[in-house]
Amino acid sequence: MKKCSKCGKSKKLAEFHKQVSSPDGRKPRCKVCRNGDNKKYREDNPEYYEKWRAENKDYTREYNAQHHSDHREEANKKRLENARQNPEREATRKSEWYKDNSDDAREKSRQWKLDNPDKVREQCRRRRDREVACGENYTAAHEKITLKAFGNKCFKCKSGDRLHIDHHRPLVKGHPLSLNNAVVLCLSCNSSKGTKNPEKFYGKRVCIKLDNLLAKIKRANS
Repeated sequence: MKKCSKCGKSKKLAEFHKQVSSPDGRKPRCKVCRNGDNKKYREDNPEYYEKWRAENKDYTREYNAQHHSDHREEANKKRLENARQNPEREATRKSEWYKDNSDDAREKSRQWKLDNPDKVREQCRRRRDREVACGENYTAAHEKITLKAFGNKCFKCKSGDRLHIDHHRPLVKGHPLSLNNAVVLCLSCNSSKGTKNPEKFYGKRVCIKLDNLLAKIKRANS
């Protein structure tokens, strides 16, 4: 056990950073106190850290990659927990990453499908089974109506590239594709939405607006 020189609490040695010159091999302040002090210093001196990050960009990238490699299981667990607690931020992060790395993402997806043909076939079978189970009957004529109603643009980001017809409410929860359940999304937004409920992806206010639009499309083409 060791007593922190700042908070005065007695903690295990593992709660203190290493310091070779110290008699017990640990720094006098515990990790919590040191991290708190470092965070406050960064907040009080943003210019210094912006300059440091710019000058050490390559070093930081290599350090982060090595740290993730050395603590892969812990890092992945923490990332998944953060994603679970902040779904909207995670969706935004994925969408931005895909826009910046669309070529790499498509190549990885293509390679995964080549390496896993059995899994791809299983995914297709499961999807067909869901479509049959809920009586989905969305035709090419319906698709033209939907695209026109949304102005041939992604409802989420207004992009006109790589458009998809997406289930407004997810197929995996028993909602078939139909005129009042079809929305136009680009590939990036469609990937970010996945099987989420629309309220969670768009937000409640935007979702109400979209529900009203879909109902209007359905009435106009009944």
